[in-house]
Order: sequence, then structure tokens, then C-alpha cells
Amino acid sequence: MGFVPQPNLRRSAFHPGSASSPSHLRDLLSEALRADPSDPQSPPPPLGFLQPALHLVDDRLITLLSALGPQALARDPGLALKLRHRGPLPALIICFGH
Repeated sequence: MGFVPQPNLRRSAFHPGSASSPSHLRDLLSEALRADPSDPQSPPPPLGFLQPALHLVDDRLITLLSALGPQALARDPGLALKLRHRGPLPALIICFGH
């Protein structure tokens, strides 16, 4: 299926402001395109939502996340929540060293 134009959208919806002439906008765009690339900055994590959820993290959830693996969780970020209540899951015991 190709692009379907929306007849209700007005082409003149963008107004750069009265102080911006076409030549000024061209100069700003040219300057931005010549600038050194920069790494995008991520916004701060939503700690207000994350901190109350920490009490839900237990050994069984860590086991489930470890069993599913990063690729499966990347494909379906909600997979662990969908499978969490499917039955008892023992805690994973990892031994390091001897």
C-alpha cells in the first residue's frame, strides 16, 4: 500500500515566525548540516515510576528474564509480564568461582 495523501492537511500549517526570512532559515539549516555530529542524549529515567516497582522484582523474575534472554525480550518487551503468572518458577542459582 502506497502513500495516501490527506486532503484535510494544509500545506501552510508551518509558520516559522515573523523574524525568520527564507534566507535566515537557509543559513540556519546550512549551519546545522555543517556542524559536527553529536551523540543524542537520552532523557533521565522515570525514577518516579521505577522505584515503586522494585518490590516486584524477585529471584523468580530474574530467573524468567535470564531464561528468556535478551533477544526474546527485545522482540517482545512485555513477554516476561505475560509469562510471569503461568506457574511456579524456581529461583535460578548462579555459582561463581569454585
